[in-house]
Amino acid sequence: MVMSINNHQWPDAATFLKHGPGFAKAAGNLAAEDARAAQVVDMLTAPDSPYLMFAMVAIPMVAQLVRNHQPELIDASLTFKERRAERKQAKAAGLKPKTAKPPITVHVFKREFKIPIRLRLRMPNLKGAFKAFLAPTQHPNQIAQEVFTDPGVIKALHKMGVYPQEASPDGD
Repeated sequence: MVMSINNHQWPDAATFLKHGPGFAKAAGNLAAEDARAAQVVDMLTAPDSPYLMFAMVAIPMVAQLVRNHQPELIDASLTFKERRAERKQAKAAGLKPKTAKPPITVHVFKREFKIPIRLRLRMPNLKGAFKAFLAPTQHPNQIAQEVFTDPGVIKALHKMGVYPQEASPDGD
């Protein structure tokens, strides 16, 4: 959280401040009221189940962080799509695509053997799953505004010696 504040990543810091304490408090309250819930919380927080605990705590935070950086992720996918479209156009025009040097070259008795390694992965279309994953999140500016205008959060940050300030336009 402090690193996000230092880097002026207000939506990320707000995500940590907003979702972290509430989850811990709700889990504790539920465990105090219901014996079965206490058993589940004990199972999840037991030292032999760190992966499940990590997943339960990380999912809302990761969803918000993905939402905070959605424009960058879209740009990255567009550049991949553009490169793929360029390769298809070159192939359709009959141009031979640039071939990279084979990754493995073996020299045996003054002879050179080139071993090309080709790997093609097809990723499943997960757009629908990502939309459901991001549905409960807020716009990055909205969550930052909500959290950093809360007097309780401001007071707690000042008590820790953290005084968030808006980044200057020149990036200093």
